[in-house]
Amino acid sequence: MTDQRQDKPDKAAGANLDAVFAMAREQVPQPPDALMQAIVKDALSVQPPAGNVVALSPRRGVFAEIWATMGGLAGAAALAACLVVGFGLGFVAPAPSTDDAVSVIVDGADLLDDIQLDMQLGG
Repeated sequence: MTDQRQDKPDKAAGANLDAVFAMAREQVPQPPDALMQAIVKDALSVQPPAGNVVALSPRRGVFAEIWATMGGLAGAAALAACLVVGFGLGFVAPAPSTDDAVSVIVDGADLLDDIQLDMQLGG
């Protein structure tokens, strides 16, 4: 009714297994010669001829790839100009604007009125 667990393995069964494994290690199966010849024949038929070797073009370096991605000299010049403007705005930070968009538009309209008035007055 209950399984009795054997904590100790059966030494005779272990010896038989060792003998079977040793015998299997000694008998290395060799494929038939006809099979090996067929495999070699198939491989040679698929292999390209030696005269059609294609030369690979040299790879461009990482910096050349980055330079090409940026757009060359024009892209680098634009990037440098943006960098100069960014540093300039960073060092000479304009006063923060508390105006909203509507007041900016209204102030701009007042400025245009002042310019027109000055032009009419001859000033």
